Amino acid sequence: MNVTATKTAQVGVLLAPSTAGLANVRIRARGKLVARSTIAVSGENRYGVNLTRAGLGVLRRHPRLRVRATIRFRDIFGAAAPVRRAGGVVRLGRVRCPRC
Repeated sequence: MNVTATKTAQVGVLLAPSTAGLANVRIRARGKLVARSTIAVSGENRYGVNLTRAGLGVLRRHPRLRVRATIRFRDIFGAAAPVRRAGGVVRLGRVRCPRC
């Protein structure tokens, strides 16, 4: 899992599951939930995780932000995998938020 920069109202996360399923991704920084999403994953790829309003505000104040991502994964049969955590840095680009 790798957390990278953002130029839209999303954070890019690299996921590499061994089987297809659903990933529940939550990204926290400075005690706040900055991004969250449930993603249908099928192979190694970079997926977008939507920023929350609080996350957009934190990113505006801290353009280079250390984050901690938590992934909960279930395969297509419903079996849960162990929770995975990873750290990374999110850098603010030009954020275009359709809701703000």
